Amino acid sequence: MDLIFSVLALAAACAGAWRDFKTHKIPNRLTMAAMGGGLLLRLVIGGIPGVLSGLAGFCMGAAFLLLWFAGALKAGDIKMYMAIGVLGGWRFCLNSAVYSILMGGAAGLGMMMLKKNGRQTLKKLKHYFINIFLTRRFTMYQGDQSSYFCFGIFIAGGTLAALLRQILQVV
Repeated sequence: MDLIFSVLALAAACAGAWRDFKTHKIPNRLTMAAMGGGLLLRLVIGGIPGVLSGLAGFCMGAAFLLLWFAGALKAGDIKMYMAIGVLGGWRFCLNSAVYSILMGGAAGLGMMMLKKNGRQTLKKLKHYFINIFLTRRFTMYQGDQSSYFCFGIFIAGGTLAALLRQILQVV
């Protein structure tokens, strides 16, 4: 039964990735419908334990609000993680997030290196992290706002990787 919920989470993530790619937004109607439908489906199929599993997944997705506060992700990305958590459960959500952050980080680093000002951006990031470490004060990073990074694609990729891990039963 978990596989069905994981496939539904992948479908929601792919729909979100497509919308993010086309409009640079993951719409609330998609994420809220996935969360509400997931909880309802979990109630029908698994009863109260199923709903509790979905709520644990929701909380796992909500934990990534820290990345939103840091300015690393947008609100639609966080709501997509919450929807993936409701549908797939907290472990599936965590795996999806780890894979998507690794994929997105690698792609972002590669894109930064291909830009003319890539080294300059890396220097700014280095000074930003050193400043946080030395002052022990968090400030939001003000990077290059001119380009858009479609992270929804990496959320879908991370969800696919988590699904493949679940199918192959990799520990």
